[in-house]
Amino acid sequence: MIVDLAKNAVFLVVLCFLHSLVLRHGFRRPRLTALFSGLVFGAVTVLGMAMPVHLAPGLIFDARSVVLANAGLFGGPVVAGVAAAVAGIYRLGLGPPGDMIGLAVILASAGLGLLYRHLLGRGWVGLQVWALLVFGIVVQGTAATLFLLLPGGIAWEVTRTVTPVFVPVLAAATALLAWLLRDIAARVAMEEGMARNETRLQALFETAEIAIWTVDLNPLCAALHRLRRSGVTDIAAHLADHPATARHLAETLRLLDANPAALRLSRVESPEAVRQAFLDHFDRGPRQTIEAIAGALWRGATVFRGQAVFPDAEGVRFDAILTVPLPPDPETRSHVPVTLLDVTERVRAERVMREREELYRSVIVTAHDGFWMTDRVGRLLEVNDAYLRMTGYSREDLLGCTPSDVDVLHDEDRVERRISALIEAGGDLFETRHRAKDGRLLDVEIGISYADIAGGRLFVFIRDITDKKRTEAAILGAKTAAEQANRAKSEFLAAMSHDLRTPLNAIMGFADMMRLNMFGPLGDPRYQEYADNIYNSGALLVSLVNDVLDLSKVEAGKYELREEVLDLRSVMAAARRHTAAMADAAGQTVVLSVPEPLPCLRGDERALLQIFNNLLSNAVKFNRPGGTIRFEATRHEDGAILVRVIDAGPGMDSAGIARALAPFEQADSRHPRAHEGSGLGLYLCTKLMAVFGGSLHIDSAPGRGTTVILRFPSERTLEPAAPDADHAVVRSGA
Repeated sequence: MIVDLAKNAVFLVVLCFLHSLVLRHGFRRPRLTALFSGLVFGAVTVLGMAMPVHLAPGLIFDARSVVLANAGLFGGPVVAGVAAAVAGIYRLGLGPPGDMIGLAVILASAGLGLLYRHLLGRGWVGLQVWALLVFGIVVQGTAATLFLLLPGGIAWEVTRTVTPVFVPVLAAATALLAWLLRDIAARVAMEEGMARNETRLQALFETAEIAIWTVDLNPLCAALHRLRRSGVTDIAAHLADHPATARHLAETLRLLDANPAALRLSRVESPEAVRQAFLDHFDRGPRQTIEAIAGALWRGATVFRGQAVFPDAEGVRFDAILTVPLPPDPETRSHVPVTLLDVTERVRAERVMREREELYRSVIVTAHDGFWMTDRVGRLLEVNDAYLRMTGYSREDLLGCTPSDVDVLHDEDRVERRISALIEAGGDLFETRHRAKDGRLLDVEIGISYADIAGGRLFVFIRDITDKKRTEAAILGAKTAAEQANRAKSEFLAAMSHDLRTPLNAIMGFADMMRLNMFGPLGDPRYQEYADNIYNSGALLVSLVNDVLDLSKVEAGKYELREEVLDLRSVMAAARRHTAAMADAAGQTVVLSVPEPLPCLRGDERALLQIFNNLLSNAVKFNRPGGTIRFEATRHEDGAILVRVIDAGPGMDSAGIARALAPFEQADSRHPRAHEGSGLGLYLCTKLMAVFGGSLHIDSAPGRGTTVILRFPSERTLEPAAPDADHAVVRSGA
């Protein structure tokens, strides 16, 4: 019997071994794994049934209930079902007596195992030793109860001999096997979890964007321990005095692995190349890093974290945040993960930002204009020296104040409304007055911009415009006085011209009567010449008076155009006729040239004739004797109409042109008043062209004549006039 028990115990050990193999190396598909596990449980059950424990001749027992109950508990329905089916088929194959009772024990054991598994899933039972022992007693008690159904005296014999011994033994075996299988399942689950974690960590190691090294710190720790035993107390000072020692420490650092991100960062293809780059460019950053790590190990720190500089394979430095765990356990120190976060771009950006901040601060500090920085409600957070010099305040006087504390034109409510408006608009520009510390009032120009940073910031630039305001006031006063004087002059000229016109009309009338001998001959022929001189002088004065009146109206802004649609050719022909007698007397020829078709012009005929007459009269006066004067009109490509008066006179330089365009001036300053006239003609023409919205331009040079160009804008042109039957060129002359 002892041998039989040993055999069954061996079967249980084999079951545990095979079950652990199935759990560790099962199929990828859970159902196939469960099926195979069920076959293992069934095979062990059959082996136990094939070599039972012999109690007496014809009375045998086995551990089927032990195996099948645990198959249900740890394998689940599929495992329990397969194992029970294998055992049941084998038991039925053995035949009577007791085959049905044996099958019932098989099914009951597997069923009780499944029931306990269900209760375990709900948390109603556990896997403690005492709970497993109770489970074994229930299973074996159920089997013993079923044995009572055996026929005849067999049931009594089993109850008398088997139950007292084998129920406790098999219950203990059930609990022991369950405990072993529980331990195996827990160990396998832990191994699987570790394998999964290792897989995840390896995947993370391979795919992480952050650079990771795996290093062995034990040689470095051993080297530091030797230094400590040699009497070194201050590792930082020792390494500073012995640079070779720092390099030796770096050479003891074993780099076991490096992920792809670390290889890319160092521009190498292998971990050994990373270490080699570290040593090749040791003095370009790695020295400081190894000294810092050695110092942390020397102090007994558990982790080192800091910013470091590393070289790549080409010696190009990059900045990184270095994190190195420093475990005290030598076994753990053999595989230490070191992370390097590349912050080169961030460091560069921070450097640029610091430089810009310094630049902006220098600009603000050295600026001649005042500067404030306030929060979104206007409380002063910063002020530059220029504003302090401007107002006499100290920085302590102003920090925490609001604009209403120094602004004499805006109270607190108006300041709040303005701030709300400029925050919505993004900025503002206005003028106000600030009170200096000594009570002076300063006119200032305020430029404000708003930035939605740090809870909202207002950047205020303040320019002292007190002197500018005084200058503007002086200029405005001078302008007002000049305008008043100009108006007084115009009014005086208008009044004087009116007073002169009345007696001149009488003088000209009587002179004309004498010229025409209206009441008989004058007697002496010289009186006829005197009468002509009186009439011509009066006409000249009337022309001067008219020019003065028109000029006074233009300068006073009271000259009104009586606009109508004009045929420019007709107006130019009329002007030519008006000056024909003057041209004939001087032996001049006026050539009128107007293209067909030419747009009509919208304007004042009287003003237009006045301009043309003045220009033609000037041309006749200054043209060479017997010369030709061209009077022409053309259409410009932009739609404007250009009228030119061209003479062949002596011409003018730029100074002469400037004098000719000035009032009461003539171009020939060397011979004052060489020609009759007031000197207002060209000046008045320029003013009248401005009223038309056009312009007058003189093109001249000494020795090549003068061209006066009138430009009438396209806005004053209309559809082309109907072609005239007359020819386009009209000649007049002596």
